Amino acid sequence: MSETINRVIIINNLFPIKCSTELLPAEPLYKRLPVCGQGGTRLNDLLMIFPGLKYQSASEQKKRLEKIESLLLPYKEDIVLAELNLKIGTLWLSFQSKPGLSAEIAAWLHHHLPESRLVAQHSDTET
Repeated sequence: MSETINRVIIINNLFPIKCSTELLPAEPLYKRLPVCGQGGTRLNDLLMIFPGLKYQSASEQKKRLEKIESLLLPYKEDIVLAELNLKIGTLWLSFQSKPGLSAEIAAWLHHHLPESRLVAQHSDTET
């Protein structure tokens, strides 16, 4: 079984997910992440990559993590889960379905962290 380093950031306390910086088995996202929010509404997802993150020192990775956490705070009412995979340098977000929110969050992160790149997004509310 492969292993990866994950950091789960709790943004919205509606979902009881524990923070962790330990080595965790790499399971498929559909087994680990919520699919539906309150009232059974489907969540939207977005994946961003941070090139070179895995090559940074532990202190630099910690600084980046803290910056990402602070950048996501304005969206704390919408984000259900954020997972930063330090080993491969990806950020996975699951959040409430709202028109334009995927693009807004991706643009906000890219504006403050220009090295970040949007890889993929899934949205039931956007065209």
